[in-house]
Amino acid sequence: MLSNPELIRSDPELGEKLKLKPQDNFLITIRNPETNLNSLLQSNPGNTKALDYKFACMMLEKNIEGIVNNIGNLFNAGYTKIPRHLEEAALFYQAARGPLPDLTVMRINNESVTRFSEYIKSTSKLPVARLKEGSVIRKELRNTYWYYLDTK
Repeated sequence: MLSNPELIRSDPELGEKLKLKPQDNFLITIRNPETNLNSLLQSNPGNTKALDYKFACMMLEKNIEGIVNNIGNLFNAGYTKIPRHLEEAALFYQAARGPLPDLTVMRINNESVTRFSEYIKSTSKLPVARLKEGSVIRKELRNTYWYYLDTK
């Protein structure tokens, strides 16, 4: 395989790893993995694993604006649709701050819009303590990014 790079590219496991490889060198910082993710994505915008980790970090930090501003990168990484929890973050942003940045290629699924409307109706008059109990809201609405934003 070393003498024939095409064999590496055609191998199911190694070919996928090759797609994640950075295109150039950059410094790695031990104490700031998010900087490493940004450098990796700058070097290889198609690295879906790095993009997934970046979105996961932003979601855990409740960085809604960062999520919305990076949704356009999904298309460059080969996504054909916006993952559900990212749609949920975008809908939250739209309700709280106004229009979304241009999502020219990918659109938010109508099911997510309907689910958001149901979530708002179900939770708008509930105190946070009751919401955290979870029993006052349907199970499928507890499995949303909105519920995480409200209760964690």
